Amino acid sequence: MIYRIDETTSTNDEARDAKYRHGDIVWAERQTAGRGQRGHTWTSPEGENLTFSMVLEPRFLPVGEQFLLSEAVTLALTDTFAAYGIHNAPFSGLQIRHGCTVCLLLCLLHHASSFRRFALLL
Repeated sequence: MIYRIDETTSTNDEARDAKYRHGDIVWAERQTAGRGQRGHTWTSPEGENLTFSMVLEPRFLPVGEQFLLSEAVTLALTDTFAAYGIHNAPFSGLQIRHGCTVCLLLCLLHHASSFRRFALLL
């Protein structure tokens, strides 16, 4: 299910709510305290960016192997953008074109029993 909200601090903050389940997408028109790599924060005014988090509950992977899922998503994004001439260092999750951020992938892992819930920010 896709949940649209007008404004939030960060879609990842919202996606942590237990009401969201595997496969749910939390999409915000505006973010006031988005988080990036190495503690960087940013805002996203309405209509300027596509900001969402997808909740995944990868029960098919043991906890110790769930980093493989974030690697697979990052590689898929890197390959997809490269096909359109957008290149960067592998595994960074950060795609830059003409000095602008095109895509940022941030995986937040949260323990919950024998699996982890985590949200992907794209």
